[in-house]
Amino acid sequence: MTQGDYEFLRIQELRAPDVVSYRHRGRSVSPEAYPESMWASVLTQHLIVERSTDQVAGIVATYGADFVNGTAKMAVFTFAPFRSQGWPLEGMRLMIDFVFYAFPLRKLYAEVLEPNLTQFGRGFPTLLEEEGRLKEHAFIGGNYVDQVILTLTRERWFRDPRGHEGRSALLHLTRQGPLVP
Repeated sequence: MTQGDYEFLRIQELRAPDVVSYRHRGRSVSPEAYPESMWASVLTQHLIVERSTDQVAGIVATYGADFVNGTAKMAVFTFAPFRSQGWPLEGMRLMIDFVFYAFPLRKLYAEVLEPNLTQFGRGFPTLLEEEGRLKEHAFIGGNYVDQVILTLTRERWFRDPRGHEGRSALLHLTRQGPLVP
């Protein structure tokens, strides 16, 4: 992510109906404060980019790392035109590969509003386990909706029967040299 990406990301986040379902959940953040708000407690953050067109399809992040207990939270925001395509979730897969390779984390949490569960498609539900549910937790579109707490353990990730033969280019690069922040 570069300085030039912030305005584009802010516009994507403010589009209906996404304005109440991602990071700021409808709160107004000034254009000046937006970049700082995007990095608060972030461990890793990457754009999901369609290779052939360089179109940004979404953003993935790992944040709130607790290295004492070996946990962190993860988030994905796929932009509306790409949600039904499935491939943007590869960005999340690459981020998870990287995070479990680069950091001593044993578990990742995803706090997902129930209407957003469909963005994970068919593959991730077999990897993510519901660990908790906050009933009628968030106010979205005139209704209270549940916030579901999903978990993914390092053990479960690397035991995935689909395998990781096609490990990400990001991991390949990190093995060639020192990790660059």
